Amino acid sequence: MKKFLLWGLIIAIITPIAIAYFMHKDIFSRALGDANGWLGYWGGYLGALIGAATVYIATRQQLETQKKLHMESLEKQTELHRDNLIQQKELQLESIRIGAEQNDERQRDLLIVDLRIKKIDSVVQDLINLNILNWERFNLLSEYNGYNDRKKNLNIRIRKEKGIITLEKLSKKKVKRPLRLLKIRKNNLYKLRQKRINLEKALAKRNEYINLINDLLDRETRKRNEIRSLSAKVKSDAMFADLDDDLDAFRGYQDYILEFFYQKVLEDTLPKESFDNLIKSRSEELQKLNNKAIWLCKSKLNAQLLLLQKGSKSNS
Repeated sequence: MKKFLLWGLIIAIITPIAIAYFMHKDIFSRALGDANGWLGYWGGYLGALIGAATVYIATRQQLETQKKLHMESLEKQTELHRDNLIQQKELQLESIRIGAEQNDERQRDLLIVDLRIKKIDSVVQDLINLNILNWERFNLLSEYNGYNDRKKNLNIRIRKEKGIITLEKLSKKKVKRPLRLLKIRKNNLYKLRQKRINLEKALAKRNEYINLINDLLDRETRKRNEIRSLSAKVKSDAMFADLDDDLDAFRGYQDYILEFFYQKVLEDTLPKESFDNLIKSRSEELQKLNNKAIWLCKSKLNAQLLLLQKGSKSNS
């Protein structure tokens, strides 16, 4: 980033000097328009580049900061879960050791409980992974929303430029004009040529945004399929661990979110701010339900271990 800023500063200093120098060269003497016109053109062109670079840098820094904070939160959550699992595994192994000394029926019960504990542990790990996948999908939707908004603004500008160029073409009539009108027409032709150049650049920029949007939507589709696949696995494991009813709220809302934003992208009617607000509110609600589902799984796991301990004491 420092290297990028240094090069940006060097270019910002050299560019005005270079433009001022070349304005006096023969290459500009053959071009239409005067020095003020060209300076205005280059000023607008370079200003647009600087503005785009500023937006890119700010957006990138914001996304990196959000990603860092979220990953730190996930790491803490995973670490706490790991510590809890270690303690639970120790209790589990001790319970299995005691149960192995009992009769065959007790051993079968221990095996069933052991399998159930493993399934619960698998569900917790999958819920954490679903949290990460959903967060990555929301980031992709946020990036899509930003580029889609820029594309819409460019479409408005392109339609306006095309309308102006069409009107100016229709206003051309092949009639004799006084010398003063011919000079005015020559100046208008120069402005029309500049508008065509600006229109071509706007069309190229729109195509760039369209390619970026298509790439983001492809990645979002793949991420959505990953979420569906992992969610189906969670349902299967939860049924064995007797957790299916406890996870219905989370899985139902997650399925709703997958379809909801898919439809919003297809409709493409919401303004940027409204779309961003929906992403923020829905992601926060999904995060709450995910945390609650993990808490329910851990409570069920503790209950299973407590039953093992009570059974071991009663047998002894």
